[in-house]
Amino acid sequence: MKLEDFKIGEQRDWKFGVITREVYRVSENKFEIHDTSSGWMVAKVSKSTMLKLTSGEVSLLDIDFN
Repeated sequence: MKLEDFKIGEQRDWKFGVITREVYRVSENKFEIHDTSSGWMVAKVSKSTMLKLTSGEVSLLDIDFN
């Protein structure tokens, strides 16, 4: 997933491991990750955190899902 090509208001599927999540770009610096693997959970993250997630520096286990 290339974040520089991701437009504000756009939603894309993100395959991470065996689960596909949906990522929505809220603003220039905010993203929402929607996970429906065990119910519907949403995490709101900054652009810098999203970059770290996509590069593997941060794990999805480290993110607060509500």
